[in-house]
Amino acid sequence: MHIEAKASRENLPDILSSIGQACHRYHIPKQTRLDLQLAVEEACVNIIEHGYADLQPGMIEIDFRREEDRIFVAITDFGHEFDPTTYPPPDRSSEWDQRPVGDLGVFLLSSLMDDVRYIGNPEQGNRLELIKNI
Repeated sequence: MHIEAKASRENLPDILSSIGQACHRYHIPKQTRLDLQLAVEEACVNIIEHGYADLQPGMIEIDFRREEDRIFVAITDFGHEFDPTTYPPPDRSSEWDQRPVGDLGVFLLSSLMDDVRYIGNPEQGNRLELIKNI
């Protein structure tokens, strides 16, 4: 399944609905569907807020497929390059009121997914691959 949408918060409900429909079509268990939708939402929000910061909002392209024992989601954008796999883990040892607001998105992705990969290519776009075993 292929989804294309302008990078805007207004399009998030349609993107997430499409992910839910694909999960239903492929008989994905409910908890796996929820994990996938949350991971895709987090990735898309980061693209909208940071990837296209100081740029005209571009497109987000999502490819979703089920393989025998896993779900593969590739999210491509054409904004600023950002490799979440090199982002340092958040400080989880400090008290809550001592921690900075935010900075948990990459941690969330890696917690929800079994594998997260990033491929940056100026001509073909930034590609974030999310893999969830089922």
